[in-house]
Amino acid sequence: MARGIASYRILPETISLDTIGNAYFARIQHLEPLQLRRLHVITSEFHLPRTIAIFRWICALPPCPEPFYLTFEAVPNVGIADTALSARRDREQSSLAQVQALQTRLTSLAAVHRWLYTEHGAYAIAQSPQRLRDAALGTY
Repeated sequence: MARGIASYRILPETISLDTIGNAYFARIQHLEPLQLRRLHVITSEFHLPRTIAIFRWICALPPCPEPFYLTFEAVPNVGIADTALSARRDREQSSLAQVQALQTRLTSLAAVHRWLYTEHGAYAIAQSPQRLRDAALGTY
């Protein structure tokens, strides 16, 4: 808003527990109901490659009658200890590989929905929550 963006144009996604959920819920909570085709995603610099991969994947899944126009912006990795940042970058690379494997398996929005609520550690009732215990924990 300080840069002139009207508050009604800023639609935060506040119900997700991770990046895949963030992309999924942004699409079903804002993009589709409001028939929006453009989305600008802002995230931490260390998180940008995985964020781009996830949002492009989720926003391209069928059913999708018209393509979404996505742009991305990174904010600097300020205030994060070097050890935590290094651990987080390692975690991001590992997580990106997992996302790429999921992309080949989950090829529709319905498939992602089923996976979220049956297999994902943060959303599936039958799963125990995953707990971070390494230096990357300080980046959340």
